[in-house]
Formats: sequence, C-alpha cells, structure tokens
Amino acid sequence: MSSVIKAFSVKSLSRNLSVGNGVAQFPMLKKVGIIFGNDQCIAKPSLSSFYVNELPRLHNSNPHIEFTTAPEEGEHCSISLTLEDNKNVEIDLRECPSSAAMYKRIAAASSVPEPATA
Repeated sequence: MSSVIKAFSVKSLSRNLSVGNGVAQFPMLKKVGIIFGNDQCIAKPSLSSFYVNELPRLHNSNPHIEFTTAPEEGEHCSISLTLEDNKNVEIDLRECPSSAAMYKRIAAASSVPEPATA
C-alpha cells in the first residue's frame, strides 16, 4: 500500500490561511473542543470539512484559542466553546448541515457579527 503526501508552498499555505470564514477575530473565545462521533453521525462529513478547512484558519487568526479534540463512541458530534467569562456553549452538530453553518454558530456564540455580503 502506498500513500500520497501533498505539499503546499509556504506562499500558497499563507494565502489559504487568510481567506475563508475563519479569518475573523474571536477575542471572547478561549477554548474550542471538538467531539468526533462515529461514522453514523450525520454531521461527520460537515465536521470533517470544518476541521480541515476552517479550523486552521480560525487558529491562525486567533492563536490565543486552545483547541482540543476527542473521539466519541456513539453518533454524537459536537463543538464545545468556552468563552472569556468561562461560560460554556455546546453546539449540537446535527443542527449544522455544513461547515459554514458550524462557523456561523461559533461566531454567533462568540458575539462576532457575520460579515456583510454584497
């Protein structure tokens, strides 16, 4: 069995980290915990997309945020947030059909306004 490793130039990676949803600042957000459910979790494809595409951008724009991940035996997938005032917010990912919806829920919970659309 062989594996393929793809490499990105530093310039391409830097550009990719500066576009997309995750470039906003989240000063009120202290921690993001992601719980991965098993393959029967209906949010798994969206969560995978969020984890690969949005989470690196979110981390790059907000280096103060602590990120954790944990497996879950059941079908439950969720994102838990800890805000600056130690308030905890749980986002049930079964209510988020896309990675964009997950990002919007994080922004709303963190009191970050959505970007204006033209």
